[in-house]
Amino acid sequence: MKRSHIASHTIDRKFEYVKMLLWRGLSDMIRRDAVRQNDGPMITLYWKCDLPQFIKNNHTKYTILGHRLIASWNGFLPERLRQDLI
Repeated sequence: MKRSHIASHTIDRKFEYVKMLLWRGLSDMIRRDAVRQNDGPMITLYWKCDLPQFIKNNHTKYTILGHRLIASWNGFLPERLRQDLI
């Protein structure tokens, strides 16, 4: 048997799915908390964490929007507009 075929049998797909659901649920809860508290730097941090997922899943629209947000927040915009954005 090929090595990749043997490795695919050792992965517990249900456990991986439950871990992914738990991670996304907790992530959604802390994001909602950051939005309710109007915590701009934390929301930007979550966008940074989401960029690899957007790229991996080929979500180009969200990748572009996230990149623009992060670039604007890190100095692309003038100070007054950056403060308004945050």
